[in-house]
Amino acid sequence: MVAPYRRPLFERLGERLDLHVLLTGFESNRPDWRRLSEHGRFFQVHPARGLQLSAPRRRAGATIDRQRIHLNPALVLSLAKLRPDAVVTAEMGFRSLSALLYGRLARKLVWVWWGGTLHTEREIGPLRRAIRRAVVRFNPRWISYGQTSTEYLRSLGVAAEHILTIQNTVDEGAFLEPTEPSHSFEPRPAILTVGQLIPRKGLSQLLGAAHRLWDRGHRFSLVLAGSGPERERLVQSIQRGREALVHFVGSVPPESMPGLYRSCDAFLFPTLEDVWGLAVNEAILCGLPAACSKFAGCAPELVAPEAVFDPTDDRSIEDALERAVRGTLPMADPSRVWPISRVAEAISGEILTVVGGG
Repeated sequence: MVAPYRRPLFERLGERLDLHVLLTGFESNRPDWRRLSEHGRFFQVHPARGLQLSAPRRRAGATIDRQRIHLNPALVLSLAKLRPDAVVTAEMGFRSLSALLYGRLARKLVWVWWGGTLHTEREIGPLRRAIRRAVVRFNPRWISYGQTSTEYLRSLGVAAEHILTIQNTVDEGAFLEPTEPSHSFEPRPAILTVGQLIPRKGLSQLLGAAHRLWDRGHRFSLVLAGSGPERERLVQSIQRGREALVHFVGSVPPESMPGLYRSCDAFLFPTLEDVWGLAVNEAILCGLPAACSKFAGCAPELVAPEAVFDPTDDRSIEDALERAVRGTLPMADPSRVWPISRVAEAISGEILTVVGGG
């Protein structure tokens, strides 16, 4: 599917390249994204339907998320019909193997666009390991989400000169424009976190830290934006007499996110595992002081070292939340966030240079 945060980048790439996007399926946990799968102004979308397999991801005996495997046996035929001069394929799975097969048969160049980190990929199974060994062996060109993704690719034996390191990005324009707050939260300050309500996002750890701060007399609002299967359990975990502590605002449309960020005083991203963390980009662009889990791929690039915390360590996450409440979190430097034009120029420049032989 075409993720909403990818469409602005595709538009920028489409201004520089004759861009065609092969749509290889939908994910059941993203029903709102189906409407975003039409053609763009500067790119075309083509269906390449296949089979999606889904299974729970478990860690320490608990389900933390669901993993999805996309099988698209007709993808090679779809590529042969389009006859592209270059192919960019996401992840390191069956879709990338299909793209590499097409590249070999048609003698075309293939890039794998990769986001996993040493942390997110630490417990992959033998099948995925075998597929990745095959992809690394046969593919010489890579696009990496950021420094932590490049670190993982280097651990697989990919040469540094074969990796184009960019950043995962959002369309910064909407977040830099002055926007009125859309919500009013009490008590103040309001501390925001954004993401799916699933165990992997570290929300139980954040709520635990919030309860401990309330025990010490701090008063503030914890704002949770997002939806997911953990909502009811999180609601039930709020201790009696502290109902004013947590505000669930549900899923917020992308165009309404700037108003939500500007309704809050600080941002925390307590994830237990994320290849990047685009909400951190958004919060920084909106001018919020931000603290970020060390398990987010974006952490070393976007926030200062003193604003990085360990959500699995009670003292560490509690300290980060207390600094947010006291207003002593350092302000992040927005210049650390790559604008979408820089990402588009890097990708298109790489492709045009290599394909054109320059």
